[in-house]
Amino acid sequence: GVMQLLQSTASDKSVGIDDVTTLDNNIHAGAKYMAHLLNRYVNDPGLDPAVRMDLAWASYNAGPSKIRRLRALADRGLDPNKWFANVEVIAAEKIGRETVDYVRNINKYYLAYKMYFDALQATSATVH
Repeated sequence: GVMQLLQSTASDKSVGIDDVTTLDNNIHAGAKYMAHLLNRYVNDPGLDPAVRMDLAWASYNAGPSKIRRLRALADRGLDPNKWFANVEVIAAEKIGRETVDYVRNINKYYLAYKMYFDALQATSATVH
């Protein structure tokens, strides 16, 4: 489905959606799972909000236990509380590029859309 969520993950009590074959349920399950990851695995209020999202996206892709282990390995001079140029380095070494590319692509598209809509808003403001 659109959120690329396994039925077993969606059916887990933390999400509670028994059928992800419909679009609405699939998106609902993905959103609930992301909220679960943020609340349970990446809930340190001292983390920068953008880093929390990066770690949550990484957890969504690779699994929260795996990202927790990778953060613990960042003790060799890397910051376990930063994704880019820190935990992502460990991730690339230990599990490959898939999760690194996944988080990078989400951020790339977020910035592209943000710049587009900011420009659109600025153009709209000058026309009126």
